[in-house]
Amino acid sequence: MNDITNESHNRRGKPSKHEQLEIERKLRILFDKGVRPYHAVIETGYSPNTVKKYYRKFHGEIRDLEGSNFAQQCRDRITLTCLVLDRQIEKQEKMQEELELKSKTGGTQDIKLYKLQISLSNSISDLITKRLGIANSPTYDNMLEAMREVEKQK
Repeated sequence: MNDITNESHNRRGKPSKHEQLEIERKLRILFDKGVRPYHAVIETGYSPNTVKKYYRKFHGEIRDLEGSNFAQQCRDRITLTCLVLDRQIEKQEKMQEELELKSKTGGTQDIKLYKLQISLSNSISDLITKRLGIANSPTYDNMLEAMREVEKQK
């Protein structure tokens, strides 16, 4: 460790601006790597209160960036994805109708045409299932609210 870091570990009180920037830089790296506060305390030697202070700050920055605008963006992406899937399902259903008409007017059913119809049916089913999953997927704000409700019940 450098002398500045040793001084900040050996004395009590508020660190200098330079020391604060050094602490924040080191803790940001650990935070971004997903290192838990407890392990950051062990790794850096900073006090638990210092680590908690900076981790709260980092979480707050993320929360501010992801605020209600982020939640709305998530909802918009879900809606857009569902619309795209709806269009694809509609196209495939039209293709399926055309294949059925072709098989009825063509007399004997060609095995390739029959396999294509089955494949198309499976594809439509898969798209409908995916669309349902996406449409029913909660955004992070829904999940946070649900977690808060669970915590209230404890």
